[in-house]
Amino acid sequence: MKIEGPHLEHVPEVVLAEVEQELWLIGKEIEALAVQYLDENNINYNADLRNSITSEVQKELNKIELRVGPNVKHAIFVHEGTRPHWPPRQPIRKWVVRKLGLKGKDADQATFFIRRKISRVGTPPRPFMLEALKVHKKLIARRIANAVARGLRKK
Repeated sequence: MKIEGPHLEHVPEVVLAEVEQELWLIGKEIEALAVQYLDENNINYNADLRNSITSEVQKELNKIELRVGPNVKHAIFVHEGTRPHWPPRQPIRKWVVRKLGLKGKDADQATFFIRRKISRVGTPPRPFMLEALKVHKKLIARRIANAVARGLRKK
């Protein structure tokens, strides 16, 4: 999410501070909702995805930007799903051992069958970030406008 403008440098610092604080709060709320989606849908067996979701507000000369999202490689595949493909064996086997509690040949067999199913149908999308953003989509503009108004009152 970006707030840009050719004259943003002319906005009073107190107003920018209010907007920056509001964006920070929005980012933390979106983080929490994304993690909640992952937890409620039993996604991410070892918590690396949920722990990688962060938010950051960056302020530059003509823009203030909020970035929210995960920083692990497989996040995009969880979020968007995948086409049929043969996934790497080791991550699937780790999941089988940890999630299903299988070992040895049972784990090997389950790993094969899961990989084969993914090779045939892919994986479904689990849009954890999109769902989190949907909750805030209609409120963001209003919240930013309120932050601007608070800043102007302080000025």
